[in-house]
Amino acid sequence: MEINNIVNGLKHLSEGLFKPEEWINWWEQNDNLVKLFLPPRWYLKIKPKMSQGLVGATLISQNAAREYLKSINQPYNESPHINYAEEYRKQIDLISLEYDKCNLNDFDSKFFRLKQTYPVFFVSMKKHLSKNDIVENNLAEDNLASSYFYRLLHEDVLTFFYCISQLKMENTFIGVNMLELRGEYIKIGELWLNSDGDELYIRPHESAVYFHDIGKNEMYILNNSFYLFVENDLSKFISK
Repeated sequence: MEINNIVNGLKHLSEGLFKPEEWINWWEQNDNLVKLFLPPRWYLKIKPKMSQGLVGATLISQNAAREYLKSINQPYNESPHINYAEEYRKQIDLISLEYDKCNLNDFDSKFFRLKQTYPVFFVSMKKHLSKNDIVENNLAEDNLASSYFYRLLHEDVLTFFYCISQLKMENTFIGVNMLELRGEYIKIGELWLNSDGDELYIRPHESAVYFHDIGKNEMYILNNSFYLFVENDLSKFISK
């Protein structure tokens, strides 16, 4: 009976019958049951990615839910009542109009510290920055020093956050506001390398960067050096 309720909820989402806030509420109420009945791969793919905002998270969950329903030969109406994709596009357009992104002519001066510390990444980011991207460096050192995570972060990670406090580019989300302690790891953001929602982690006092492939539910070291991760891996990823 419970698995039927889960499938019905996913059908409801797939058909656009949830408002975004209703979907998030449904998930929060049924999270434990979904984790119990669905394979880890599908649980992680369908789980709302709140870094994308309410509508974006719902859209990603809907796409994953549709994949899951097809995998179990469960039919659903493919003409959604609410078009999350269209709503998300409207939201992005609105954000791009309201967001006061720095003029590229001022980019060098605003991110001078980044340019000095991560020259390869700086050039790559500046070249591929679009109107919908968000890059901020408004974190005062005193604010980070007073954070719970300050004593847990390797100096290379601290240096990066002093250069960039928040980075949101296509399939790349890293920021102080995303720091989250999860067991022996600290989540620092998401890098959608293989699947939507793939995550980036570090361990306390370490420089190595760990990658969580949510599709395979595997964790492995992406780079033993945080500095080289930024200069090599991250620079190449945002250039694709």
